[in-house]
Amino acid sequence: MLREIRVATPHRGLTGNLVWMIREAFEEEGLRVRLVTLGAGPAIVQSLQCHEAEYTNVMAGPLMAALAGIPVRVLMTYQNRGWQMWAHPTVAQPKQLEGKRVGRGSPLVWRYVERRLSQEGVDVSAIHGHEGVASARDVLQGRAEAALLLAPMTVEARDLGLRQLFEVAEEMPTFGVVALAETRQEDLDRRVVRAVSHSVHLLQERWDEGVEIAVRELQVPSQWAEGAVRETVARLNPTGVISEEVQRLWIALASEVTGLAAIPISQVFDFRMLDDKLGG
Repeated sequence: MLREIRVATPHRGLTGNLVWMIREAFEEEGLRVRLVTLGAGPAIVQSLQCHEAEYTNVMAGPLMAALAGIPVRVLMTYQNRGWQMWAHPTVAQPKQLEGKRVGRGSPLVWRYVERRLSQEGVDVSAIHGHEGVASARDVLQGRAEAALLLAPMTVEARDLGLRQLFEVAEEMPTFGVVALAETRQEDLDRRVVRAVSHSVHLLQERWDEGVEIAVRELQVPSQWAEGAVRETVARLNPTGVISEEVQRLWIALASEVTGLAAIPISQVFDFRMLDDKLGG
């Protein structure tokens, strides 16, 4: 009998969820995945604390929670990059975002974007946040002038004629495997890490099979599925790790966003299980 694991994610339709839908990889470890869609914000961390989910694949909320003393662990990262800034066709360069409404996405990613924009001479204090989650259609219809988007919304934005201003740097991990630090779950954690690693390799080898899965399992609109899957697979991280420099950067960003003191990276990032992911 397969053991069901519940994975909390903000939105089911993100192709960053595709890694969890490759049944072959998980069934080999005796697992079956159920996505729990909770929207962005504190609900993700709460789902782990209340045992409504064993894992989440997003990191911003959990990292900020870690600084508040919640024992969160990042076991691996499986997708680096993904966030892209898309703007109304009338916005040709980042400087024109001043005075505009922008969908900011993850607060940690936005803090990183602020640094980049500041280096380019943009007055980030003049950029206004869009209320709620901004979509490509919000931008097209003028409810926001730009938005940070993930696939498949990035493909929709391209189809709608929006302008891509930039992609957030490769060093920013976008999706991973995050759990609470509970030693009684260590065997399960190893199985999940092995399954996710295998799924990444399967998608890289047979990305085209992921298109049908994205439509069937994630309800990605068929006209965007191929482009979104191509985009996602190109950004997968087969090693599962990020450098200590990037780990420290994420902790620093979380500290800036929350106003809480930074903590050692070893309290959050734990990639030990990747060392024996091919073992029994």
